[in-house]
Amino acid sequence: MMKRHGLSTHQFVDPCAEQYYGYAPAIAFSALVENVDRAFNTLVNSKDTTAIITTEEHVAARLLQQAPLHGLRIPRDLSVLCMTHFEMASLLSPPLTTLDQHPDEMGRQAVAVALARLGAQSDNACIFPEVRLIPVQLMKRASCGPARPA
Repeated sequence: MMKRHGLSTHQFVDPCAEQYYGYAPAIAFSALVENVDRAFNTLVNSKDTTAIITTEEHVAARLLQQAPLHGLRIPRDLSVLCMTHFEMASLLSPPLTTLDQHPDEMGRQAVAVALARLGAQSDNACIFPEVRLIPVQLMKRASCGPARPA
């Protein structure tokens, strides 16, 4: 859909290298900051980046912090969206736009399915995947805006 609207589709992956997961939080955070900064510099230097979508609130917060240091105004020059909703998002500067995926409801639904399967009459019953839709909620805040003209 982005290409259809003439927008670039660069990917911004988790900048925290795998080897740092599971280590002390201070080491992991240090690696995260360094890798976010490196990835951010790459994206900013491409000059066609208008938005960054991340799954990590720490990454989003660092992006909000780094943008002004590169002369970027959020959301005028760069929009930032976090796929994870967290309470502190509204306190960042600018307040961060997030998606609330309702993890508590996901957990309730997963437990309900598991309990139903455990209570099934026959051990030989064929178990089919079950799809349950849980609508996400866009938490609109000041970190997103229209893409700048090309």
